Amino acid sequence: MARPNNPSYDVNMRSRRQRKAEKKLRRRKQVLLSVVLGGAALIFFAAWGSSAPTPENLRPPKKAQVSRPTPTPATLRLWIFDQATKEVLANTPVSIGRHFLTTDTSGSAASFGLSPGGVDITARARGYAIHTETLFLESGENTAAIHLKTIALNEASEGVGFGRKAYLTIDDGPSSRWTPKVLDVLRREKVPATFFLVGRRATRQPDLVRRIYLEGHEVGNHTYSHSYRELYGGSSQNLLDSLSRNGEILASILGFSPSIWRPPGGARGNLRSDWESRVRASGYVTVLWNVSSGDGSTQTTSRQMVKNTIDYLDRLGPKDNAIILMHDIRAPIVTALPKIIAETRRRGFQFAGVEDKTRVRDLISGR
Repeated sequence: MARPNNPSYDVNMRSRRQRKAEKKLRRRKQVLLSVVLGGAALIFFAAWGSSAPTPENLRPPKKAQVSRPTPTPATLRLWIFDQATKEVLANTPVSIGRHFLTTDTSGSAASFGLSPGGVDITARARGYAIHTETLFLESGENTAAIHLKTIALNEASEGVGFGRKAYLTIDDGPSSRWTPKVLDVLRREKVPATFFLVGRRATRQPDLVRRIYLEGHEVGNHTYSHSYRELYGGSSQNLLDSLSRNGEILASILGFSPSIWRPPGGARGNLRSDWESRVRASGYVTVLWNVSSGDGSTQTTSRQMVKNTIDYLDRLGPKDNAIILMHDIRAPIVTALPKIIAETRRRGFQFAGVEDKTRVRDLISGR
C-alpha cells in the first residue's frame, strides 16, 4: 500500500514516535529512581538498626575504676623480757600472726610483710606463763616489748584442781599432714596434750614444733631415729646418743631440751633394767601409758580407736589417772580424737599436759 503524499501525516507519525520514546525514557527513569531509592532505604535502615537500643546498650555505663594505693606492708620487731628481772629471754618461741619464730641472743625476733592492723602475738618460755595479746600495727616499722611472767611452783604442780587427770599423749610426729589437723581439734576442744616428737621429723618441721608448744601443749623426747634396731640392738649408749641428739634439735627450736621421754615401742621387751637406770641417771623421766587407742597398727580404724580407749578407761581404778596413747602420723586420729575427748570427759577426767614438774609415775606397758 502506497504511503499517502500528505505532509501532515509525516508530522503526526513523528509525534507518535517521539511520545513513545519519551514515555519509554520516563519508565526507565522511574525504574532507575526506584532502584536507587530502595537501595538508599536499605542502607539507611541497616545503619539505623545497628545503632538502635539493645538490652546491652540500655545498661548504665561502667564506673571508672579508681586505683587505690596499696598499703605499705608492716614490719614488727619485738623483744621478750622477764617481767620481774627485766632480762631479755633468748631462744624463746614466739608467733606473730601465723609466723613462728625464735628470739635470738638479744631476745628479739622480727617479722616482715605483715598486713597493717591487728595481729595476734603469743610467746612462751620454759618456766613462764604463756603470753598472748593483740598488737595493732601501722604501715612501716613497728616495735614492741613482751614481758613474760614466771610460773609459781604451785601453779605448775599436778595437785592443782580436783578429780582424776587424763594425759593425752601423742607420739611419732610431727607430721606435716596430720599434726596440724590434730592441733585444730585440740584448740577447738580446749584440751592440752603432750607430743613425744621424733628428732628426724622435728628437724624438718621446726615451725610445727613451735606451734605445738605455743598453743599450750607439752613436748617430750621420742628419740631421734625411732629405729628399734638402732636403739635396742646394740648398747645402751646408742639409746642415750639418740635421746641427746633429739634433745639438741628440740633445744634449738624451743630453747630447752625436754626431760620427759617415751621409749619407742614401750619399755617392756625393749629396755633392760640396767638401761633404764642409765637413762634415769642421765636426767630423763620415763612416761609410758596405761590407756592405748591401739592406733600403732595401720589396720586400726577411728571407730576401733574410740572403742579401745573406752575399754581401757573403764578398767581403771576409781583413783587412777589415765595416760592415753595415740599417734599423729595417720588419718584415723583426726576423726577419733573428738570422740575420745568427749568419752574421757564424760567419765569425769580433767585433761592436763605432762610437764617436767608433773609428778607422773613411770608406767610399764607394752603396745
